[in-house]
Amino acid sequence: MTIIVQSVRKEVYNVQFLLCVVLLLLAHTESAENAVTTAVPVFLKPAKKKINKKGDRVKIVKRIKKAKIPEKEKTMYNLQERNLASCMNLAARDNDHFLYCGECNTEFEGDCPVHGPYNYILDKEVPEGDPLKANHTVPDCLEIKTSKIAKAGLGVFSKKGLESRVMFGPYGGDIVAENQKSGYCWQTLKEGKPSHFVDAQNKATSNWMRYVNCAMTEADQNLVAFQYKGGIYYCTLKQILPGEELLVWYGDEFARELGLIRDKNVCRDSSKNRSHLKIHMRKHTGERHYKCEVCDFACKHSGSLKRHMRIHTGERPFKCEVCGNEFKHSGNLKTHMRIHTGERPYKCEVCGYAGKHSGNLKKHMRIHTGERPYKCEECGNACKSRGALKTHMRIHTGERQYKCEVCGYLCKQSGSLQIHMRIHTGERPYKCEECDYACKDSGVLKTHIMIHTGERPYKCEVCGYEFKLSGNLQTHMRIHTGERPYKCEVCGYEFKLSGNLKMHMRIHTGERPFKCEKCDFAFINRIGLKRHMRIHTGERPYKCEVCGYKFKLSGNLQTHMRIHTGERPYKCGECDFACKQRGDLKRHMRIHTGERPFKCEECDYACKQRSHLKIHMKIHKGER
Repeated sequence: MTIIVQSVRKEVYNVQFLLCVVLLLLAHTESAENAVTTAVPVFLKPAKKKINKKGDRVKIVKRIKKAKIPEKEKTMYNLQERNLASCMNLAARDNDHFLYCGECNTEFEGDCPVHGPYNYILDKEVPEGDPLKANHTVPDCLEIKTSKIAKAGLGVFSKKGLESRVMFGPYGGDIVAENQKSGYCWQTLKEGKPSHFVDAQNKATSNWMRYVNCAMTEADQNLVAFQYKGGIYYCTLKQILPGEELLVWYGDEFARELGLIRDKNVCRDSSKNRSHLKIHMRKHTGERHYKCEVCDFACKHSGSLKRHMRIHTGERPFKCEVCGNEFKHSGNLKTHMRIHTGERPYKCEVCGYAGKHSGNLKKHMRIHTGERPYKCEECGNACKSRGALKTHMRIHTGERQYKCEVCGYLCKQSGSLQIHMRIHTGERPYKCEECDYACKDSGVLKTHIMIHTGERPYKCEVCGYEFKLSGNLQTHMRIHTGERPYKCEVCGYEFKLSGNLKMHMRIHTGERPFKCEKCDFAFINRIGLKRHMRIHTGERPYKCEVCGYKFKLSGNLQTHMRIHTGERPYKCGECDFACKQRGDLKRHMRIHTGERPFKCEECDYACKQRSHLKIHMKIHKGER
């Protein structure tokens, strides 16, 4: 009888077990259909345990075979879906009309007075009733694709580099009074107390921000979430590189329910927060706790000191696998790799210029804005870059640190020395495609090309005269302004051109560097020598088109033409006398002034013209 009862009980237990299995299968089927709202990732479920031979409990590790699901029913799980009994939350704020600045870690009414306004990027507009509004609102600088976090499903990635303080939002979704346990809820606050929830479960009413995943640790986050005027906004905490996933911290409470923070770590996290606050306070106190034992360098963070020490040790732990170049910082290696990949993530929205560094784009933008933030304290000259100002300062200091090893020539810029060296090498790398012209400098070639194009981009606004070079226009403007910036320190004479002052100084120094190879004549400038050489060559390049008479100098031809035109431009201010040459007027004026500049050295005779003195001298010489 006992055996029969036990058999019956066993059958009952078997039936009960089969009923439980059926119910579990039905529940599993229903949960699979509503995976978005009820599924919990396997790695968060409590592990089953069994008792071994020693009587200890151990975990059972089993491979879970994935069920085959049709393509249309496949569901990607985001980290925010791990625990559906909670919602994302923010720390209570005194007033959500204040904007939070992540750099200052402070709230301001309006823009931050130190770092300025946020760079706010709007969602892409989509037509009303779009069933995939969440996917189609993603801005052009972002994209939605599979997250790099295991089992996180879809995530949001940056397509191009983002600077810190870029603001997105507000978080889109349905406004509900109670938490719908969807895993996409942000709880909003009003006067520090819970107000309502923003639920982004529905893709037709939410936006792309629903796909932003939670960082695995608070240190990994590159977005900060904050409430502003009743809405939830995300803002970049630091620079985000192209291809990097956007990650936000959903609050310690939600992260703890996701399994990212354990209760036993709460005290440790509080200690970490105190440590962060202590480090942050050094910005205000100016304390530099970490000091270098080699030099006087001091810094606020141990990591900064560690990086600094590589200057003394010469350590370069970050090596390029392509060319073997080594770097002290990982960021430098990351930037260097763009040389090999050709990547230029920083693009100008005005002209399409693309650069490898954010700093390059920042400097480039000054072309469009006209900003010149670097000013010379000596003369007030403003430059667009620090390097340009440094080069400019050598005008005042006279420093010429770049020296030619061949001839000893000194210059202020490395580029100038490089161009100078082509004098010795004879290299002419810049060639004209229109003719056979070749030159040593790219700027000279650019000017030469204007001969073929006829381009004269620099125009005088006063008289309309056009120039090929900006420097020529600048010099030309002195005709209108009367400016003569180059002054002789000996006699006070002023010039419009530095070259004119240089030639003028030879009057005082007696220097005559241009010498005639035929005779002993020497000249101050090259033009004087060129004119003199026509005495030896007999060249007369200037010809009168009326009578065919030829002249050695253009000025002589100009004077000669007055014979044909009858022009008499030199007029006496005392009488009606007019003449063709300045010298004639000068001699005429002696009639009015009584000046007799030509004096005899033998007697007291003086006359107005050299020719008269020459005749007088024959009296003393007895010459007939």
